[in-house]
Amino acid sequence: MSSILEKISAVTLKTDKLAIPEWEVEIGVREMTARERVEFGDNAKKIPHAAAVRLIIDCATDPATGAKLFEKAHQDMLLGKSGDIIDRIATKICELSGLTDKAAEDLEKNS
Repeated sequence: MSSILEKISAVTLKTDKLAIPEWEVEIGVREMTARERVEFGDNAKKIPHAAAVRLIIDCATDPATGAKLFEKAHQDMLLGKSGDIIDRIATKICELSGLTDKAAEDLEKNS
């Protein structure tokens, strides 16, 4: 029988695929790690215009391999893309990570 730590270690992050018709691609996305979630919150306060792009750099993947799709060097390129597309990708990552409007409302109700 596995120990509690082994069970926790074996759990993987949630993933999904997202079609981006404007780019004629499908990308993979995964939920944020706890560290990425903290960094996303910090980035949203300090550099709101780049927070979504940094989130995408951290959590967008190649759907075939699961490898990271972007590197930090791609930030300026992504900042030059459609805000609607960037928002769609970031929203999907937030949904996988439990950061939805409904989750925020539930948290407020329970506070």
